[in-house]
Amino acid sequence: MQFAMNREQLESIRTRLSVNGVQITGDSGEIEQQGCKLSYSYDGSNLTVNVLHKPFMIPESAVESKIKEWFYEPGI
Repeated sequence: MQFAMNREQLESIRTRLSVNGVQITGDSGEIEQQGCKLSYSYDGSNLTVNVLHKPFMIPESAVESKIKEWFYEPGI
């Protein structure tokens, strides 16, 4: 999934997620939450998030919904 955003928007999302226990450090890396493993990469104008692993019993649509919830920033 790809999200168009500037650096300020990324920092806002990073701060909001940090408060909720999700740590995003640097412009690329991995996140592990609730049995799911995601990779992320920011290129200066787009944040790309990929699902690397998810438990079999969790639908892909539920993971995608959570990703959208995490990385949605009003105004994007």
